[in-house]
Amino acid sequence: MQKKHSGKMGTIALPVALIAAAVGVLLWMLTGAQGYRAADWTDTDGQRYYRNLVTHQAFAADVDWDGSDGAVIVIPDEVHGYKVTALGGYIGRGVPTAFALNAPEIWNIQVAFGDEKVAADAEKDYPNAKIVDCTVTLRLGRNVKALNEVSCFGWQGYDENGAETVWRLRWNVECDEGNETFYAKGGRLYRCADGAAVEAFRCA
Repeated sequence: MQKKHSGKMGTIALPVALIAAAVGVLLWMLTGAQGYRAADWTDTDGQRYYRNLVTHQAFAADVDWDGSDGAVIVIPDEVHGYKVTALGGYIGRGVPTAFALNAPEIWNIQVAFGDEKVAADAEKDYPNAKIVDCTVTLRLGRNVKALNEVSCFGWQGYDENGAETVWRLRWNVECDEGNETFYAKGGRLYRCADGAAVEAFRCA
């Protein structure tokens, strides 16, 4: 009789295991489906966002820039009811999407600089290029707590007249006083936790 009872338990356990596995797969699929997706907002001054419908948070991705020195980019506390909690992020199941400036379409961009050192060495790498340093002010809202993917150092290419040019971005960063993760001082960004400078931007 005992043997017969064990067989019944095994028969019951198999469907339970299959159901548990199916639920796990479903949750995995839903997690991906409910990750960050592109927001179709058209009233954000050329700033693109990705939003999460579950957490009601958003991150700032690329933004259109007109090429002017002294431009100001504002990252608000919220946009369309979503808290803006990061610059750059990951969409779907982990595809990196950077906070970056889109150069004007009249420029023929050949190379985007991936870090500060490349931008600083541009005069050596492109000796025939005209060097243009542009200062951009970035105003961070109180809810920004992560700089996930940031790519804002500059480009090499040709201007609207066909002249080889290097554009280097220098940032003046400001931060809402209510932000509990970052603070700004002298145009630079620091972490509240330890006072360490944030190196994501080439500062003016």
